[in-house]
Amino acid sequence: MLKNQTKYWVAESEEDILTAKILLKSGRLLESAFFCHLALEKILKAFISEVKNEIPPKSHNLLVLAKKSGLHKELDEETIDLLTEVQPFNIEGRYPETREKILKNTPADRFADIVSRTEGKIQWLKQML
Repeated sequence: MLKNQTKYWVAESEEDILTAKILLKSGRLLESAFFCHLALEKILKAFISEVKNEIPPKSHNLLVLAKKSGLHKELDEETIDLLTEVQPFNIEGRYPETREKILKNTPADRFADIVSRTEGKIQWLKQML
């Protein structure tokens, strides 16, 4: 039985990946990747809550959270690559000068791939809880 705080983080992660899918469908590409970051961040925080029995840190760094959760030893290269790929969308995508650069250099189908891969990883990580 998951702890209440863990359930909160899982529910938030599920909400964020749903939002990412809606944003992608509506053409809000950077925003969809940002919500992928949020979904991954919150599922990692669920692990910290559940496994470490700690209040998750106020960090947004996915690799730091994976390490803090203890998952970093169990994550495959594909998952580490996804965390690394999604990390910049937390901050850089919010600033006008970087926003345009990211959109120009990122094919639209890459955003669809990010959302799809994130959704799959969220499901996989939920099963590990």
